[in-house]
Amino acid sequence: MNKGLLIGTLLLLTTIIITQYSCKQATEDIIQCAAESIGVSINADLDSQTPNLMHFKFNYNSSNGTTLQQIIWNFGDGTVITNSDTIIDHTYTNSGHYDASMAYTVKINNNTCSSSTTKSINIP
Repeated sequence: MNKGLLIGTLLLLTTIIITQYSCKQATEDIIQCAAESIGVSINADLDSQTPNLMHFKFNYNSSNGTTLQQIIWNFGDGTVITNSDTIIDHTYTNSGHYDASMAYTVKINNNTCSSSTTKSINIP
């Protein structure tokens, strides 16, 4: 057999194997990303002592290989805070209806995944 043909065949086979593994891992990460967003929610509880103070909690269960990278809290009144805290308090200056949202980014293996969720709240 021609030495050049053998080396070319080995390189082609190696490339195919690496490509299949990489695509499989990326597909698995995408599926895991979608699964991560299913169990996400926000709890919002009005403080019983302080008027207009709302306690927020980001409910998130991470799985193996998944880490929370960032949360962008948007309280619906013009206040936006970026951090990685899953529990945060916010005082509203006015009564009314607000849509508080939270955008988050998680890292799954070597990929990142972002999503968001919203909670409608009323401040008396």
